[in-house]
Amino acid sequence: MVTEAQKRANAAYRKKSVKQLTMRFYPSDEDEAMYAWLKSQENTTEYLKALVRADMESRREEEGYLLIITAIDDEREEIIKETAFSAKAEARAAYEAFDLDFFDPEHPMMWHAKTLVRGTELLEFEEQ
Repeated sequence: MVTEAQKRANAAYRKKSVKQLTMRFYPSDEDEAMYAWLKSQENTTEYLKALVRADMESRREEEGYLLIITAIDDEREEIIKETAFSAKAEARAAYEAFDLDFFDPEHPMMWHAKTLVRGTELLEFEEQ
């Protein structure tokens, strides 16, 4: 049996450490078909993670390093920008040069995180 203290500790851990992503499916044939396909999977989370893992691995083989910038717009939705690099030095320089405190008036949003990966290997990560 789980105590109230354990429940509070679990909730605090999830709030601090667990990340969540929401997907929206609109009333269109394509979206409804994708939604039905996802719901038919035994474990949706693992299915999606496997797809992302495979995509990351194929990009690593094709392009080398990937710089991922995550931002939050006015509607509090995540937007991801990706830039591929073939050289490690180039990728690291771009990672270091990107300032999460930078404000771009053309894209009024809060930068959330920057990540540098090679395939499924996390090389660098910084969160705002």
